[in-house]
Amino acid sequence: MAELCRQQISSYMLPLVKFFECACAYLQMQQDIMNHIMSSAKLQKTLIPGRILVITYRQHINKLALLLQIVKSKQLKYKVLVLTDSATAKDDETKEDLWYYMIGLAQDRLFLPLSATGHDVLTVTSENIFEISAKTLKTNTDIIMSDVEKRQMERFKDAPPGQTCVQAVQELHKLTLLANDNTRSSNKLEYLHFIVDLKINDPQLYHKLEKMYELKDRIIDYLPSTQIPNFEQQFATVFTRKFLEQQKKDLEFKLSNASLLLYPDYENRITLLKRLNYVDSQNRVQLKGRVACEMGMNELLITELVLRNILTKLKGAEVAALLSALVFRGKSRTETFNEEELTADLKKAIATMKEVHNEIANLELSLGIQTDEFQEDLNFGLVHVVYEWASNKPFAEIMELTDIQEGIIVRCIQQLNETICDVRDAARIIGDPELQNKMEEASTAVKRDIVFAASLYTLGEN
Repeated sequence: MAELCRQQISSYMLPLVKFFECACAYLQMQQDIMNHIMSSAKLQKTLIPGRILVITYRQHINKLALLLQIVKSKQLKYKVLVLTDSATAKDDETKEDLWYYMIGLAQDRLFLPLSATGHDVLTVTSENIFEISAKTLKTNTDIIMSDVEKRQMERFKDAPPGQTCVQAVQELHKLTLLANDNTRSSNKLEYLHFIVDLKINDPQLYHKLEKMYELKDRIIDYLPSTQIPNFEQQFATVFTRKFLEQQKKDLEFKLSNASLLLYPDYENRITLLKRLNYVDSQNRVQLKGRVACEMGMNELLITELVLRNILTKLKGAEVAALLSALVFRGKSRTETFNEEELTADLKKAIATMKEVHNEIANLELSLGIQTDEFQEDLNFGLVHVVYEWASNKPFAEIMELTDIQEGIIVRCIQQLNETICDVRDAARIIGDPELQNKMEEASTAVKRDIVFAASLYTLGEN
């Protein structure tokens, strides 16, 4: 094989190169379509035992096959009866399936036994089926399978085939002669056209079938170049070289970043970070990126709030109330966010926070990024409650402001303190002592009383 790869493809072999490329494109599309269409309900009604197919399966190239049984498993398989003779080549395990498929496409005639006609039962997949004829033999396929299986036993291996099996073999031989006879147009074996005969309704599949039949017509145009002496020997050089080139491209793709399933999303996220100046053109982390690394959630939104000095202008209780919109995920039966009860600075900060949130969400949407963080709007349902709590109101009084369950409020305030601590650490990184003090003030305001008690039972005993 290595020796064949080193050989140069001569100019007179260029038509064989074109044939390889066209056949390769056709086979890729044909196998993709067959895997899809063979399981369709319309074809299942047509594909019944007795149907005549054209298959290529390893050394069984371009053979008429009598469908005996459909084996329903993870992948549909088909047991078929095919003709053989003593001249049938033995299977070469070193050759790829693609080689046999292309040799089959290069031949414009079906396999016809040259010596005594034999038969064999194969189990093939949809990839091995290249044509489905309109012809169905009226025969008992179960008897044929039982007859073949019986003669595979040691004590019956010399037994003659049964009458049903012999008749099926004779019919296959007769149909092959008919299909190969170019002088007779009447009673010629016809094949199903998937677009016309099956009336495909799926637009995407319809266009694929059109492309497949277009490629098939192009292959027919290249057939004269395959009708040369020692075709297989000469085509082997082309096939080996082109096949290895194809394998090389596949390996290069697998080793590249483009083959990674999430790589496109990764590229989009890098673009987002560059536009927001979290990383530079060389993907080096900038100050905003270092701040975002300190956040446990809502990294982009909180970072923007910090570096746009939105939090610095607020009091400790107002900061806690504003950040509660990031951690509260509950629902209330009553309206708990009453703007009239909030301070002017807090209302302005809420409006700014919504603008920043929408700005990031729209940028992500334009880049095709889907994240849970910006799927839903911010939830300001506990802003007033948290503000009152941070303003040193008793827990019993803040419970009168909402119908949210006590446990949800406690969990929300505890998570809120973690977010406040993240912002405090970020303030230390950017060297903003005022913001750091503001966050410590906010943390002290919310981290008190029953909400942060080690145990309600212990608290009760004390």
